[in-house]
Amino acid sequence: MYNKNNKLKNSYKSLIFHLFITIVGFSSVMFFVGEDVDSAIIIGGIIGIALAFITQLFIIYKKNKRNKEKKDDIPEVDERVINNMLRFSSYTAHGFIFILFLILTILVFLKIENIPILYIWIYSFIYMAITGIGNLYIKNR
Repeated sequence: MYNKNNKLKNSYKSLIFHLFITIVGFSSVMFFVGEDVDSAIIIGGIIGIALAFITQLFIIYKKNKRNKEKKDDIPEVDERVINNMLRFSSYTAHGFIFILFLILTILVFLKIENIPILYIWIYSFIYMAITGIGNLYIKNR
């Protein structure tokens, strides 16, 4: 799927293939689970697939537009940027783990034994968002 310059070849065909495989996988899971599946799960899965497809189309469009504008072989990022991104990811990961253990310690001292899963998901999504946005900022700076 890659050509000599390690760039995606036939990106749209690759995207359609991945979309087809995702739909087949999703359908097979729904088939094997049976009738106990709520319709909200099916609608959520279909909306998730559609959003991923639209996002990939946007990314491919931006890459093609950038490649048409830029004809030289200068790399997009160099070693310093990669090291800065790795250092930022490491700092944020350690910071969030420290905050997590701090919160868990406080909850243990307060004798709270049950933590709703929703709060854990919110915490992990905040971590992913901050790390992703920070890395994009470092890369484009």
